[in-house]
Amino acid sequence: MNELNNLFTELPTASRVWIYQSNRPFTADEADKVSHDIEAFVAEWTAHKLKVTAGGALLYNRFVVLAADEREVGVSGCSIDSSVHFIMGLGARYGVDFFDRFNVAYQVDGEVRSANRAGFEALVADGAITADTIVYNNLVETLADLRTKWEVPFKDSWHSRVFEFGVVLPSPSLSHRERNLRVAWFCTHTRHCEERSCEATERRGNPLREQPVPNVALLRIVGYRFWRLVGCGGCIRRRIATSLLSLLFI
Repeated sequence: MNELNNLFTELPTASRVWIYQSNRPFTADEADKVSHDIEAFVAEWTAHKLKVTAGGALLYNRFVVLAADEREVGVSGCSIDSSVHFIMGLGARYGVDFFDRFNVAYQVDGEVRSANRAGFEALVADGAITADTIVYNNLVETLADLRTKWEVPFKDSWHSRVFEFGVVLPSPSLSHRERNLRVAWFCTHTRHCEERSCEATERRGNPLREQPVPNVALLRIVGYRFWRLVGCGGCIRRRIATSLLSLLFI
């Protein structure tokens, strides 16, 4: 945690950040090369042909973090696309996936590990993940939040509401990025439960029934039923369903 306070010290705390988590740790040799690639990208990162004041780092040999001071040059559109293409290129070069949003990172005895959705659910159910286990909230949006809200105990993160108490859908107070993640989780979890008779759902019952949420009647009718209708469809249908669900909480 102290190391984060010394990260990007030349940038203001309001600087915007993006965190990309690899599905596996890089080897020492790979980490050196990735760090060099990050430095090279940040040095050439532009927006509307203007140099972006930015920083980049590889943390724990697993997280690529980009930060940008937008006071003079805003990062949007093509400049964001270029950063995404850079991350995609890293993934292809080293055979890793940076875009699995349900690959959850957590810490055990100072070592950062990760598990897929089902694996993390099993760890929570078995008690291997406790209330004080450090997890990584890759949804933070500013440098200040990176330093204070990225590495947090399980009990203080959105992870506890999703994995421990069932599927809790978004409320208007959530950020746009976290709201979309919760909606996507609900869609994926619902389809997973229907297709595979999810044991967690059978054990806890319908999480929508047990967890009071705003507009629950409307949610059941419009959200849950709609996703059951299109849940087996392709990627485009899933995106449409996710978008329509998120409109309920804006």
